[in-house]
Amino acid sequence: MEVSPKILIVEDQKADAFLMEKKVSELLSGSTFLSVQTIEEASQALKADRFDMIMLDLNLPDGFGAQTVKDVRKCNTATPIIVTTGMVSESTVRLGANNVVSKASITGEDFGNILEQNLAS
Repeated sequence: MEVSPKILIVEDQKADAFLMEKKVSELLSGSTFLSVQTIEEASQALKADRFDMIMLDLNLPDGFGAQTVKDVRKCNTATPIIVTTGMVSESTVRLGANNVVSKASITGEDFGNILEQNLAS
């Protein structure tokens, strides 16, 4: 696994983005983050830089639901996407997410395993 993963967080709620950064930093020391709030900002970031993982909220100012995953996949087909949402849905994985994690489970033990699996891929 890479020592210092670079993670793009696409989340319009600042408190949720902060929680994700905090938890990932605890599990993967040395991680660096770029937080953006829209699909458009994510698209620009993905064109400008390489990321090891994308953490994506489904409900953003310019996207809603499983379509959000599809829109981000148009910008980048290879980087693992972990969807962080309040509403977990099987269709989200079918549209290109590697994993779907409820925001409530970000503080759980399984979250670390999900991070490691996606960074190893």
